[in-house]
Amino acid sequence: MLDAEINLNINLPKEYIELLKIQNGRYLKYKALPVSFKNSYADDRIAVDFLFGIKENEGIYKSKYPLNEWGIKEKDFVTISGDGHTWLVLDYRKNKDEPEITFIDTEENKISVIFKTFKEFVQIHWWI
Repeated sequence: MLDAEINLNINLPKEYIELLKIQNGRYLKYKALPVSFKNSYADDRIAVDFLFGIKENEGIYKSKYPLNEWGIKEKDFVTISGDGHTWLVLDYRKNKDEPEITFIDTEENKISVIFKTFKEFVQIHWWI
């Protein structure tokens, strides 16, 4: 178990851990992810140009702080990307072992589950 998992009291998806072993946090090849709903960024995609890594007091360790600063008090979210206007989070509300991937749009006050698992998220190969 990683220190981050202990610190955040979660189990990270194994696919996320595998990505972090390749590069601890990363900018993505593509800057947007296709979705089927309108949001403050676009009608058919969301902005996602990086994934947070794990480093003491950085990346996902600080995931609660920016959400709180933007008025999001949900304790079962772990931020993996975002800039304040929008966030991509590991969503542990339904399952403590296998989080959904959820998009938060603070400008439109919307929360949308976009993938049931992190594995689904990486399998679409948009991020390579």
